[in-house]
Amino acid sequence: MNKFKQIVKCLAIMLNFFKYIAKDNKREKFRRNVLKEILKTEYDYIKDLGVLEQLNQILKEELTLVTDQKLLEKIFMNVSNIKEQNQKFYDQIINKAEKINRNSIIFEDVNVKGFKEYYHYCRHYNNSSKVLEQLLKKQPQLERSLINKEIMRGMPITNFTIKPVQRLPKYILLFKELIKGTRKDDPDIENIKGLFNEFERLNDENNKSMDKFLNRARVEDLSKEYQDKSIFEQNKERLFIYEDTTSIIKEGKELNVRFYIFTDMILIGYEDAESKVRKGMKYKLDSQTIVKDQLDTKYFTNLFSLVIQDDVIQFIAQSKEIKQKSIQQFQKVINYIKEKSQVYDEDPITVNVVGTEERFSYSINKYTIYIVEIEIGKIVLKIYIRFSKAQELLSIFRKRYPQAKFEEISSSNWLNNHSTKIIEQRMIQIEKMIQQVLILNQKQPEQLKPNEQSILSLLTLPDNFYDLPKMNQKIDIEIKRQLRSFIPKQQQQLQQGISDVMDAYFSAKNSQIRVSTIQDTQVTLVNDLSRDQIESNRKEIDVYLIDNKCVKISISQITRAAEIVKVLAESMLFLMYYKDFKLILEDKYLNRRVIDDDEVILQLHKISVRGILNSSINKLEQFWTNSDEEKLLFRKVIYLDPQYEFFEIYQDQNRMEYLVLQFFEEIRELKFLFNRQKLFLYLAFYLIIKQKELKYENIQKYLKSEIYEQIESKEWEMEVKKYMSQINSQLIQLESEKKSKVYLCQYQFLKNIYYEKEATMNIYKLEVHRELQKSLIKMNKPDIQGNIYIGLSQQKISLLSLLDKQVIQEIQYQEIDNIQSFPNKLVIHTKNKQPEKGWKFITFQSFEIKMLISFYKELSLNQS
Repeated sequence: MNKFKQIVKCLAIMLNFFKYIAKDNKREKFRRNVLKEILKTEYDYIKDLGVLEQLNQILKEELTLVTDQKLLEKIFMNVSNIKEQNQKFYDQIINKAEKINRNSIIFEDVNVKGFKEYYHYCRHYNNSSKVLEQLLKKQPQLERSLINKEIMRGMPITNFTIKPVQRLPKYILLFKELIKGTRKDDPDIENIKGLFNEFERLNDENNKSMDKFLNRARVEDLSKEYQDKSIFEQNKERLFIYEDTTSIIKEGKELNVRFYIFTDMILIGYEDAESKVRKGMKYKLDSQTIVKDQLDTKYFTNLFSLVIQDDVIQFIAQSKEIKQKSIQQFQKVINYIKEKSQVYDEDPITVNVVGTEERFSYSINKYTIYIVEIEIGKIVLKIYIRFSKAQELLSIFRKRYPQAKFEEISSSNWLNNHSTKIIEQRMIQIEKMIQQVLILNQKQPEQLKPNEQSILSLLTLPDNFYDLPKMNQKIDIEIKRQLRSFIPKQQQQLQQGISDVMDAYFSAKNSQIRVSTIQDTQVTLVNDLSRDQIESNRKEIDVYLIDNKCVKISISQITRAAEIVKVLAESMLFLMYYKDFKLILEDKYLNRRVIDDDEVILQLHKISVRGILNSSINKLEQFWTNSDEEKLLFRKVIYLDPQYEFFEIYQDQNRMEYLVLQFFEEIRELKFLFNRQKLFLYLAFYLIIKQKELKYENIQKYLKSEIYEQIESKEWEMEVKKYMSQINSQLIQLESEKKSKVYLCQYQFLKNIYYEKEATMNIYKLEVHRELQKSLIKMNKPDIQGNIYIGLSQQKISLLSLLDKQVIQEIQYQEIDNIQSFPNKLVIHTKNKQPEKGWKFITFQSFEIKMLISFYKELSLNQS
């Protein structure tokens, strides 16, 4: 049995050996065939190069005109030199290949450096082909005469002139096959690989050379097409990069164009409407050029713009793909220029109109505010401009810079002033105007006349706007330090407060810095100085804290909301953390709007300024709006989950006291819809914390009449007394030497109220758009119609019923694709495209809601 196994094993070994031999023989046969093909094709190729030499001689004899004979130099170029180099290559290997065996070394010391001759031929091949084509058209008998010659083998001359162009890539294919058919231990393998690498290098260099030549040739063609010699002659290094068809917005109208990107400029070609003549506009590209992607609007999609020196070109691409490709090509050239020039003298400025909001929507004199975000370096701030102000600024800018080409802004028309299309046109035009003037002012600082406001001041920008990036360096280092210090905390899973979460979010998300974090504030509490000391160029305003306590503040012409928040929080309320607090504008109908950190306070209409109505609203407008003064409130606006909120509350007693009073205000103003028992409970907390006696008069003073009149006074007193007793019993058990009874009661109240679903929500009243109502009926969700509430929390968006604020729909942040805000509409698009046209609502706080959703969404995703 063992002998049988040994025999079988031996047979298996022999079989494997024969298989190996057969495989090796097959590979060797393949190798020899490839070698034969290399030699044969090289021999034939050299022969064809000889044909080109003969044709050159034949044509010299047949062409009688000297001018035609000179053309031959452009057609046949350096064919003889190429033939000489290929003959050397062939001679080096032919003799060795004749006596080939398994271990033959054929390609040792083979030199192909002379193949650089191909560069010249390939680079000029396109031009050579055109010259040949012209010659044959001029003398058609030549082609007939040549094709009948024996050396031509019945082929046209172009079949021979193209062969040098095709030969270099052919070597790569042949030697790749040769490597595949050669053993790894073959003594010639390294020589073969070396030649393969050399052919690849030669081919790559040749392609680059050809690309450069072809791109340069395209520059020359465009120079001729647009009858402008400077396009080609001005810069010998100028190369063509990319071209496409698009539209640009010029003088408020769309113009169909074709644009051409070069290594240092852009050419925009169009057909003149009157003369039908092709014309071109040239713009120089430099290290300060900016290409900007822009969000789609309802009427304008695939927008992007190019900021060039003191001008802005607004493009509308034909598709999203073309837009992205165009932006990439522009950015590629800009990066190339930056690397080449290494000039970074000026900080780039970008301007984007990020949204609009309609103000005084209930009035006949409603108007649209354009929210403009400006970035210089890493510094970002917003300015708020209405159309009439933009027109006024345009007139001033034109006088200050008469050489600049500022375009008109779509004219005012009372009937279409609030149409979405007109507003979107103005968004584009206002953005372009501000972008232009800021760059102009950066390059050519204005010469001001006495008592003349600077352009920066007119735009409510700080006078040191252009120096802000230098001031930012220390802040940038501090942000990175905060981020590094927060990461270990997350890894250790330490308890976090709202300050940890929000600071980490801002540090991680934004390399951008707000101006208010860099500049020293000019805001002063009036209590700290006499009114006689207030400078003439400063104003005094009222801000209402909780319990209607009024604080008088001195501010400058360009004081922003964030500066006031900072002073109130630090100097008045002594809060340890305040980024979740904002200023709020409240009108006579108790409608509230959160003031953005960057809003300039003296631009707000109808706020009290030293007891006089702000002059930015005229007397006629006051009459039409029947307006009373609006109040500025200081309130907590951003809420996170209780786990984060309570860490901060426990650390900061001032925060606790303020939040308690704010929640008492919200209970009184009916933000929360409670059953009777909860109302009795929270009223009991109120009386204990405020240290008021249990009297019906005190209850009457606190609650609105529509609430307390629903219940008999005896029931109020009896039920509230019961809850006060329960609370006091619990407080006795919790009481300690370190914490007072009021402190503990405040803490217990907040623990109760924070778990009401509305407590950690920002709630807005919206009207469901009719298109959304139709979509929801098709989706069998008829409950969402008419007016509803939208509640924004850290975890999700909740749509709430109007009567009882019950959740009727939830939208998770990870489901949201994008959010669009229009002057009176908000649209939330989800990734599953349900509803198809998005969750569309009518609201005049669209931008405010959009910003808050974006914040909570990114915070939620960051935390997850």
